[in-house]
Amino acid sequence: MQKEWQDLPSEIVRSVAERASGVDDFLRLGAVCRPWSEALTGFRPPLPGQFPWLVPTAKLTSSNDEEEEEIVLPVYSPNSHRVITFPVVPGCGGRGRSSRVVGCHRGWLVTVDNRLNLYVFNPVTGDRASFPSFYSLEGDVDARDVFFKKVALSSTPPSSSFTGGTSSSQVVVAAVVYCFMPENAYAVAFAEVGGDTRRCCWTGRIELPYLVSDVIFFRGNLFVLNIEGGYQIIEPPSGPKPPRLAVASQIPPMFCSRRSYFTFVSSPSSGGHLLAVVGTRRLGFLVIKYNPPPSPRPWVQVTDLGDEALFLGGSYAMLLPAVAVAVARNSSSSICARRNCIYITRNSDQGPLLEQRSLMNNSSSCWPLINSSSCWPLINKSSCWFLPSLS
Repeated sequence: MQKEWQDLPSEIVRSVAERASGVDDFLRLGAVCRPWSEALTGFRPPLPGQFPWLVPTAKLTSSNDEEEEEIVLPVYSPNSHRVITFPVVPGCGGRGRSSRVVGCHRGWLVTVDNRLNLYVFNPVTGDRASFPSFYSLEGDVDARDVFFKKVALSSTPPSSSFTGGTSSSQVVVAAVVYCFMPENAYAVAFAEVGGDTRRCCWTGRIELPYLVSDVIFFRGNLFVLNIEGGYQIIEPPSGPKPPRLAVASQIPPMFCSRRSYFTFVSSPSSGGHLLAVVGTRRLGFLVIKYNPPPSPRPWVQVTDLGDEALFLGGSYAMLLPAVAVAVARNSSSSICARRNCIYITRNSDQGPLLEQRSLMNNSSSCWPLINSSSCWPLINKSSCWFLPSLS
């Protein structure tokens, strides 16, 4: 790069960044040269919506056996058809270490390593929050006997509170679902997560009677969905008050018959509804809405998502306004999120595909996602959709 471009004033570099079409462009701009990267450090302009990224949920390991080698998280961006890599959490790599994504919430990821250390971080900004030690909850357990199913966060961690190591009095509640192998004994534990490690602690634990499919916070309570369509509503701990199982019920069999996929998703842009998605790739998917008491019908089918698009992956789902999702282009077609459609990934002999299904009539279309065979393992049906954020 010519020197005069490197010497652009920070104000001009930031002005260009404000016109980025999404997080992908913002990251590319910061990677041009060191002066531009320094100019954008801590700068977080509002950016337009974009197609979400695909994040692998399989085990990640260091690229070599160096003691300080970081574990790298590769994510795939349909916007740019590129793989972008981020360090999982600085300092958590090294010989014999591995990590796995077990949760995501509005631009933040939760990972667990093979020593039962939990981390919550924003891969784009580098902000992170602390978790209490799992051993302080369960004692001296063998890490090989514990499997983490999913971690749900009650709200988005305040990024500004974690920048530059600044402690924060603000905390979010995390619900950690795990099981002891091989008994498949599931439990959910609640923790306070924040910028100050002295404030991080476990606040309660409840055993769960079923194999868990998904968990989500909704209107202050934790909803737990099992693989047979049963669900529990748990009131999180508050002060000295322990967590309490408030409701144990079942999604009506008319929605669950011969269907093996169960997941939750909340809809912030359509009145804050809680939706459950049930189905299989062969039979199709149903979307049902939860109606809290005193409604006589707690679950009703939804056939119109309005102006939203639904993204499904593994036990992760998200709803996004279709009109706000940018177009992802390749040489043969253009992919954009359409209203009232469901998006899932599937494999083929030619590589991974993005499948679009209409919720109205179950009609479908497919597009190739990536041409490089070396990147195919990143994309499978258990990958989770993740919307990157600068906040």
